[in-house]
Amino acid sequence: MKKVLLLSCCMFLPVLANAQNYGTYYPYPSDSHYYRREMPAGMIESIGKEKDSMQNAYLSAKVRYRTTDVEADFAEGNSPQKTDEQFGTSLALGIRSQISPGALRTELEININQEGKRYLQGTPATVGEVFNVTDHSLMANVYYDMFAKSSISPYIGAGIGITQISAKLRNGTIGGRSDDDYKIGYNVSAGLSFTLTDSLVADLGYRYLSAGTASFKVQDGGSPVKVKVSSQEIGLGLRYSF
Repeated sequence: MKKVLLLSCCMFLPVLANAQNYGTYYPYPSDSHYYRREMPAGMIESIGKEKDSMQNAYLSAKVRYRTTDVEADFAEGNSPQKTDEQFGTSLALGIRSQISPGALRTELEININQEGKRYLQGTPATVGEVFNVTDHSLMANVYYDMFAKSSISPYIGAGIGITQISAKLRNGTIGGRSDDDYKIGYNVSAGLSFTLTDSLVADLGYRYLSAGTASFKVQDGGSPVKVKVSSQEIGLGLRYSF
């Protein structure tokens, strides 16, 4: 009998050691005949980190230098076109998903830009009218980072969304009228991402934005003014992952 007990202990020693290395055994509440084994804490932590690296949310902020092209078609047939230089800002909330060897980013971005300078109808000496144009937008963007695990990664992107184009027509010191119009706009972009830390990435890129063609009633008794707005932009920003 003692030999049988001793032999049984020897047989179960490896099993007990295995349980100590990989976790404990305990019955499921539903059925005491089945047991499951817990994974080691280190393995769980490793899997958790791998899962977190596959997908994470981020917050992005950018400052943009813009050259904006505005083409206004007035009722009198005068269609001045003016290129203006402005600054704009953007904030975005997005999700980054690992797709080896790159990564896919999807985000919702709001763009707020400076008011355009004066776009003249005719000559200011004879007409005295000035035309100001401003555009803002809410865009859904998609980006592809080509080398997700590299410290420097080129990317390409595109987006579509709603643009708000505001126009204001002033006649000398008398004042004037303003109007807003909402259109569907789009953008295409390309740039470089620079990894600074595990959570922080710098972004330098180019973007072309077409805000669309808006129609405004800013002239009393006149036909609507059609305005086409587009811009080319250089942006510098940061992305923080959490």
